Amino acid sequence: MRCAPGGLTRCDATSAKSPFLANKTIALIEAGDLMRTPALESGTFANRASSITPGSARFLQGLGVWDAIEPKQAYTRMVVWDSESDGRVDFDAYSHGAGAAAMPEGHGPAIAWMVQNHLIQHQLAECVARTPSIVLFNESKVHSIVRSESSGLPVVSLDRGEPIECQLLVGADGLHSKVREYAGIESIGWDYDQHGIVATLAVEDDGTGNDTAWQRFLPTGPIALLPDVQQLAPGYSSLVWSTKPAIAAKLTKAAPEVFVELVNAAFHNPVADIDFLGSQVQADGSIADGVDIAGEASWGRERARGQDSGERMPPRVVGVQPKSRAPFPLRLRNSTSYVYERTALIGDAAHTTHPLAGQGLNLGLADARALAASVSDAAQAGGDVGGADALGAYAAARFASGAAMLAAADGTSRVFGGLVPSQLRGIGMRLVNGSARAKALLAAVASA
Repeated sequence: MRCAPGGLTRCDATSAKSPFLANKTIALIEAGDLMRTPALESGTFANRASSITPGSARFLQGLGVWDAIEPKQAYTRMVVWDSESDGRVDFDAYSHGAGAAAMPEGHGPAIAWMVQNHLIQHQLAECVARTPSIVLFNESKVHSIVRSESSGLPVVSLDRGEPIECQLLVGADGLHSKVREYAGIESIGWDYDQHGIVATLAVEDDGTGNDTAWQRFLPTGPIALLPDVQQLAPGYSSLVWSTKPAIAAKLTKAAPEVFVELVNAAFHNPVADIDFLGSQVQADGSIADGVDIAGEASWGRERARGQDSGERMPPRVVGVQPKSRAPFPLRLRNSTSYVYERTALIGDAAHTTHPLAGQGLNLGLADARALAASVSDAAQAGGDVGGADALGAYAAARFASGAAMLAAADGTSRVFGGLVPSQLRGIGMRLVNGSARAKALLAAVASA
């Protein structure tokens, strides 16, 4: 079977819809079940949710799937502050956003939307099903990838069926990419001494609306609270807490009521209180004898409130959805090249970043958008969709910007991890918060 462009694990219906690629077939190889939707109990939500920027939303809208993804929750304000200084940055889409032209059609200003990942996958799977030029190899594993001696094209052999010979092989097959291995492209980077904890939280309705993304930088890593995809009473929010592996293990094992108190403390209490409370949780998640975690957390919170500047703070967490807590290791990786002979890498196969900026999925979607444009342009010009010109255009569009985003996320994590003294961090954040131009730039980056 011949195909061009070829894809591993992700739909690229933009290329499929291009009139210049009408004579091409896309082979989509998925190791899992692309059509499977997780079975969720009534009133529960998946803990895997992503922050989708307006740029990504416009791309998904162009594929015909964005408006069908429901529910989704916009957030229009972002507040970031430092736990060891008075530094704080507060910006919103109305005052500092990129404007209506940057939004997907039919939507008002937003920094981003929170969407459960499986809902995006479901709509993309429907997109695949209704696109005749895409042939889906569902629940199929790649056995090998070799270069044909006769044609010089990549040949993908699966665990069943005939080999697939491709004019262009696209690797969207994750951190341990077989396509990257075939291309001999090195992936460089490091593992952070941090694990992330995700969870779905019930939050108290403070009457202001669940429209704000909150992020506090602690010495052990950032903690973020993002509006979730349901507007219920109480509301729900998504948690992403990056911290030391030993602390993450405790947080995963702690009783729900203890976990809730620790999350509230991480957002509202002084660092010394957070450290003390964490030290009272044993390795197995149990509490040291005689320690009243709720009382200790409340005492510290009241003391901090007495010193409060009056700034709006995150809503109080009142519960955690059962089985929604999950840890994952944090790492940074960037491929030394995103292209090889008739081969392109996108998404996690090309790069992996720290979650503090919420840009992982958005980077992958930006890759797909750029690659689709490069392939379509090559076909329109009568060129080779897997040739050097098409791949060079894609690399030029994505490598530098991808590396810059990874560097920014890594630099931010290091600045707040102790590389820069807290006093200087506070000064820097106050300067940014006092500059409308700087906040507009932040909003533009966050919503690209």
